[in-house]
Amino acid sequence: MLKKQLLLRLAQRYEYYEDAEHAIPNVAKTEHFQMAKNLKNKPPITEMISINRDNDTATITSDISSLLDFAIIGFAKAATSTLLQDLSPYTSTPREEVCNMVVGDIPILVNDLYTLSNEVDGKRLPRGIKCPQDISSDASIQNFATYFPRTKLIIGIRHPLYLFESLYNFRILQGYKVLPTNKLTNRCIPGSQGVCAWRTNIADFLARMGKTPMIDEEKKIHELETDALGDNSTVGEVFVYEISQLSDTRQERETIFRKDLAKFLNITDELPPMSHRNKGRTHYYQNFIEICDEEHKDIQMVLIEQARKASLWIRQFFLKSEDVHVSSMDHFLNILESWMDDPCQ
Repeated sequence: MLKKQLLLRLAQRYEYYEDAEHAIPNVAKTEHFQMAKNLKNKPPITEMISINRDNDTATITSDISSLLDFAIIGFAKAATSTLLQDLSPYTSTPREEVCNMVVGDIPILVNDLYTLSNEVDGKRLPRGIKCPQDISSDASIQNFATYFPRTKLIIGIRHPLYLFESLYNFRILQGYKVLPTNKLTNRCIPGSQGVCAWRTNIADFLARMGKTPMIDEEKKIHELETDALGDNSTVGEVFVYEISQLSDTRQERETIFRKDLAKFLNITDELPPMSHRNKGRTHYYQNFIEICDEEHKDIQMVLIEQARKASLWIRQFFLKSEDVHVSSMDHFLNILESWMDDPCQ
């Protein structure tokens, strides 16, 4: 069942599109002019979505995969917002997060993508969305496999210790009271505010992309807490970056990163230097944590073990897939090898 306000929104636009299809030749230059113009050369949305007002449902009725070229799906606190901002002049992307995949509102997503213009001066721009929750959502990954199997996925990673620390302190900055870290060593629980070791289990979530065979040798490295996609399901190609690559001080390598990312997204323009810079913490707030402090020893042990398992599995298996792309492979491998060490020592 769709939420009624979402169904109403969809129905109103659905009817507007039908009217716009006939009104195109004489449409006035109102605030809707560009929307109508964008619709002119598109198949009617009625061919993609069927609305049943009797039971408040909307159904996808045709292949919608061409509507979404790429998606930035995680991890939270791995510079995904910065990346979206840097890509926005060269892509067609909403400024806000679009997390319809998480809750299964695919018809609403189709509706919004349909109206999102992706042409500038006759040049087609890649159409994309960003939702860091997608990487940890079973529903999202299955929805990508079902409806958008060719959509290219971008995933940012960082050492689980610092991923956890950044997410914890972000929640504090937002005004939340978060449980002590020794209560957050497993799944998220009431009071965790969405901060827990489960959220930083990089290898498990990457495994759900379905890019490795999940042989016994892989499973010995780590026990999967989420299921990989089935043999008949797949998501699109994946571009993985480690957060430090966005602020690489080696100019040649940083230039290669921008070229590799542009090539992955079929962007023909040259991307400018990334705006993300690792400036260190500039403000301290009460209840912020320093993850390497002794009081966080319990969570340290869990996160360091996660890092080591992720390092081994990504290097030995995940990067072997032809669908998985990184920039400057040797450098990327060196970063992952450093995860085998304890940063708190």
